Amino acid sequence: MKITILGATGKTGGELLTRALQGGHHVTALVRHTEGLPQSDQLLVIKGDVTDAHDVAKASQGADVIISTLGPGGNGLMANTVKAVIAAAHETGAKRFILMSSFAVKKQRLSLGIRLMSGMAMGKMVEDKQTSEELLRGSGLDYTIVYATLLNDGAMNAKVRVPKAEERLGMKNKISRASVAAWMLREAEKGEHAGEDVIITE
Repeated sequence: MKITILGATGKTGGELLTRALQGGHHVTALVRHTEGLPQSDQLLVIKGDVTDAHDVAKASQGADVIISTLGPGGNGLMANTVKAVIAAAHETGAKRFILMSSFAVKKQRLSLGIRLMSGMAMGKMVEDKQTSEELLRGSGLDYTIVYATLLNDGAMNAKVRVPKAEERLGMKNKISRASVAAWMLREAEKGEHAGEDVIITE
């Protein structure tokens, strides 16, 4: 499979990149800075801007899937990235897009404490993510939006779960970046949640 990763130099993106290469996939990483990336015949590194449609198109030529593991966002980063992906898809035909988001966006699923905390501390970030997701849902792309709970640097856990609709999520709900990366790679391979919003936690 040919995978384009946006955010490959971040912690979750690095986990995804490593696992994708280990899985025998061919990966293109669109990055601002190339330092620290592994050397591999399966890896093509393109220096560019994830909010630039031309750069995204260049990185996603022939891709089976584009995966974004970009971080918190804010200042329009996520909305502008999704706009670039949508525009690039019209040029390249790369329709499958998996977007990592945060469970803080799903306000109706949050416990009262974390809802108040996220509203005060992460308002701009959440607003940016919400805008990007609305754009994606109306784009016609074959998307999956992955809402990870609180991230940590623990080992990969095979028992990642999708919380039931009635479960309220708070500070106790955590997931390792390695687990998120493994789940997203499996979704890229299997396509079990196309067109869906999915919350994941351990």
